[in-house]
Amino acid sequence: MMRRGAINYTLETRLNKLDFKNISKLCRMLDIGHKWKEFVCVVRSPYDPDTPRYTMEHVGMFEFEGNKPGRSPTQCIIEDLNTVNVTLKNLKSWLLEIKHFQAVQWLVRDVLKEPFDQESLEQPSWGSSGGPHVRLHPGPAETPVQQERYQAASNEPSQTDSSIIRSMVPPTPPHTEEVLYSSQSEQQSHPTTSASTDTIQSNSISSSSISTFSLLHEVPPDGSDNNMVGNHESKLSHFPVAMETSGNFPVEQDESTVPGSRRNFSYEKLQIMTNDFNDLPLEQKGNLIGRGGFGSVYLGRREGLEDLAVKRLTEDKAAVEKLYKTELEILLRCTHENILTLRGYSEDGPQFCLVYQYMVNGSLEDRLACKNCTPPLSLDTRVGIVTGTARGLDYLHGVQRSVHRDVKSANILLDENFQAKVGDFGFARQGPVDGKTSLKTEMVIGTNVYMAPEAWDFKISEKLDSYAFGVILLEILTGLPAFDSNREESGLPSHVEDVSDNDTTQFKEMLDPKIPEWPDEVVDLYFNISQACLQLNKRKRATINKVLLDLEKLAHNVPSLPMDGTMKQSMV
Repeated sequence: MMRRGAINYTLETRLNKLDFKNISKLCRMLDIGHKWKEFVCVVRSPYDPDTPRYTMEHVGMFEFEGNKPGRSPTQCIIEDLNTVNVTLKNLKSWLLEIKHFQAVQWLVRDVLKEPFDQESLEQPSWGSSGGPHVRLHPGPAETPVQQERYQAASNEPSQTDSSIIRSMVPPTPPHTEEVLYSSQSEQQSHPTTSASTDTIQSNSISSSSISTFSLLHEVPPDGSDNNMVGNHESKLSHFPVAMETSGNFPVEQDESTVPGSRRNFSYEKLQIMTNDFNDLPLEQKGNLIGRGGFGSVYLGRREGLEDLAVKRLTEDKAAVEKLYKTELEILLRCTHENILTLRGYSEDGPQFCLVYQYMVNGSLEDRLACKNCTPPLSLDTRVGIVTGTARGLDYLHGVQRSVHRDVKSANILLDENFQAKVGDFGFARQGPVDGKTSLKTEMVIGTNVYMAPEAWDFKISEKLDSYAFGVILLEILTGLPAFDSNREESGLPSHVEDVSDNDTTQFKEMLDPKIPEWPDEVVDLYFNISQACLQLNKRKRATINKVLLDLEKLAHNVPSLPMDGTMKQSMV
């Protein structure tokens, strides 16, 4: 009789349903003798069996991460495979292909609970490396030390993996689907407060490959994605979840802070961190950081570990599912110091949650307004924020081929060093390709004052983000809010045009007086860039890439200016 709660595994069972005990056993068997290096070479995309899933760069990342305390290369591979539709049938096929018959025997006899006939092992269905039948032979023995540390007995890679790896091609970046809904109130100024995290960009990964191994998310060619969101169980199952209560992995290890790692938090744990999502503001000893049109952000406190920011989306899961999925897809594949990076996510509760590092300096919008009596941003800090924001958007446009569509000062987050992080990717969309200059959408998305004219014609291109960047530059220079209903011209671009007639000399009368002395080089360049970004004709509007080149040229020409956004805030 089956034990209550036990899973009846079959070949069609998803790999991410495998329990901790069996995952640990698999890790030990593949780590010994570096068999994982052969295994990673035969893993194929579940959506295209002819396409290898991994590149040589991924192998290096698995090895690097696997050498960390409490980690193993196979564990890292399993974490990734848990994010796609890999079944035990696929696992068996790959184990047969590398002729790891000890592991095949374990899978068939101990996991599937089926009779094991070593004379009739089937050849792998996703590739072949031998005759029609193979015979079982003993695998390498495990020593107690090897079992404890998950370390390999040999440092020499096999001849097999080097030849296969050289033929690998990078995986195709995932497709970001359209967001088909918005609200009229959301298109007014809605200062959604997010949070971000410091990231480390790996120099070993080419820009054309997916740069984080823990969740190398793919979408099938037909655009469907049954693995992301649907029946509200954890579709993005992440191996460290099991480590909270089991095995040799330390319970208190904060794996969510490892670059490239995203942790699947339970909703119950997030409730504990946020004091049951306490809606009192931080200044009133509560946990609420801010609210947006589709959710609220809370401070998550953890004893002995870093604080986190938890974005809980609105209660209607069906309504925000696509928003959640879009932001998750974007953030899973982005690795850049000026792009928001996930600490984790949660899908098992009544509401979707996204978890980020707590950004102690809040949003650019709040800091320019000196909210909660914070000191004004210094000139150096503003210059660093401008350059950092441009770098983040240039990465999004150039490497990820995506358009943010809701760039605004409320979505530029500042870490402890006032480094800018572009966040809130719920409305992001894959940009035009194949020489096209724009795409059509079914819904107008954005915040009014930051929206380019063509956005109202349902057109999408990176020039939408350029226009919004021009508005942010005016905010940086003047210290004024982008929208103020008390002004005759409520939108900042129209207000600047009304007061200064877009003349640089007259505009200098509008500079933020909280900066005692504005260098002419900075004012002239920023104002000219803002005007180039705010061109009503999309074809004449500057690209972020061109803007970034000019900004970095300024930093080189004026040595006193910061090259990036990591400058400490100085007193004005």
